[in-house]
Amino acid sequence: MYWDRKYIWSVNNSDWKMDSVIELKNGIVTMPFSIYNSKEEIMQKYLYIIIGMCCSLIFVGCASNNGSIKEEMTDNKTNITSETSSSREYANGDLIQIQLDDNVEIDAEITIPETLQSLSMKKVKAHRPELDEEEVKNLFLDEKEIESREVYEGFKCREFGRYDMVSYIEKKGGRLFYEPANVEYTAPCIDFLLNCLFTDPLFSSYNLDHYSQTKELSFASKSDIFHKVKTMFESFGVSISDRYESYALDHKTLQKEENPVDSDGNVMEQAKKDKWTDEDDAYYFILHQEINGVPVEQLSYGDGYEGTGIEATELSAIYGTKGWISFIEDWGYCLEETETEQDILSVKDALNSFRKKCDMLLLDQKWTIRDISLKLLPVFIKDNEYEIRPVWFFEGTSTDKDQYERSLMILFDGITGKEITT
Repeated sequence: MYWDRKYIWSVNNSDWKMDSVIELKNGIVTMPFSIYNSKEEIMQKYLYIIIGMCCSLIFVGCASNNGSIKEEMTDNKTNITSETSSSREYANGDLIQIQLDDNVEIDAEITIPETLQSLSMKKVKAHRPELDEEEVKNLFLDEKEIESREVYEGFKCREFGRYDMVSYIEKKGGRLFYEPANVEYTAPCIDFLLNCLFTDPLFSSYNLDHYSQTKELSFASKSDIFHKVKTMFESFGVSISDRYESYALDHKTLQKEENPVDSDGNVMEQAKKDKWTDEDDAYYFILHQEINGVPVEQLSYGDGYEGTGIEATELSAIYGTKGWISFIEDWGYCLEETETEQDILSVKDALNSFRKKCDMLLLDQKWTIRDISLKLLPVFIKDNEYEIRPVWFFEGTSTDKDQYERSLMILFDGITGKEITT
């Protein structure tokens, strides 16, 4: 602030006369007086003027601080830039740019699913299914075709205490693994399919995008097979969303993508299938659970066996012309929506939780948050009791002094505000 204009008062009354020049320049007040009066009155008038000028400066300073929050509209989204955001409420789609300190920057878009934008949801209880070994066996295996049953003892989990894992092997090579809450079945032909199907996008061999997501195979419609798959999961008490990811594994594409390799990456020609026909066609389903249209995240965090974390959920199936080729129910949940309404912490509250975490850390890395989103995640309560809770995800990157960059994900419980340790 810079004022270079002078204001001159000439004051006359029966007691005193003052000619003064008041100049505010670079925040400094100068007041040359020519006064004929008592020293006490002079000082009192001087004090009044000083107080007035200070109030003016405070008002101007406050206006300047309020202006530090900038909002700009970009593609129908609000772009918020601020050193402090504690007084600002945010909405889905807002863009936030905040420099918390030298090592922590937020340059993120807020994502809130439509059904959670009211910042309230009904409490959802969950538990892992308690499966009966005999019933599971009868769903996948023919008693006459079982070659062996092996029991692996000594496993332990918080839901069921000590338990055994059981493995069945069929005469033709099919396998069934059973645990009290998990099932995995694979048919004998699975090895051939696995030589054609590379599903991890982190590797250059990834080829899932080479298979059609819209093609209907000749042996059955995709919707009919999905109904079979969903019914099987529901027989275990695990509900499946109707919004699924699927791929048509047609025999021509399978043959083209076949690439069996050894541990050194060398192609093993002798491991290739002799002939591919339409009897090898199959549908591959990648599935998830949901609450009111919002998917339940399937990631792992912490220790899911004896700690307070959870293990990653995998729900998938491959179904072909001859039936089940693969079925995996691993860490699925039985869900129960209650009538108890719960308030969800706002974006502002989530930001405050994140800010408090950063204030407690002495970082030697650079954190950049690129996405702030509200998602649903299983949270362990006790024993076999869980809840599906709204959780605020702060995701971005962490860069060390050597410029090595890794993914960063920090989670806060949307009900309690407590950090969920990953």
